[in-house]
Amino acid sequence: MRKIEENEDTIDLLKTNTKRLDELTELVDDKRQLDEQLIKRKSKSADEFSGQSKQNAEEFDRLCTLVQLQAQEIEALKAEISILSRKGGHILPPNPAILPQNAR
Repeated sequence: MRKIEENEDTIDLLKTNTKRLDELTELVDDKRQLDEQLIKRKSKSADEFSGQSKQNAEEFDRLCTLVQLQAQEIEALKAEISILSRKGGHILPPNPAILPQNAR
């Protein structure tokens, strides 16, 4: 009789452990799915950020080029002013009527 009770207890324990293992398997599957979703969202965010970063880098390069061109233009104007000053000509300030709107 005692042997039967022990067997029944063992069977009950096996059923309980099997149920717990099934629950654990479900939880592990849920975790894996959540991890995959998180990775997808992170990569999507990273792609968006890198797109903005690329735009910012291109804009920065464009502005650097513009600054270099303006610096060259300034140097050319300084050289021209220097040449004209040596010739004995008087350099008058620019006529405000012909200045562009953004220079006023």
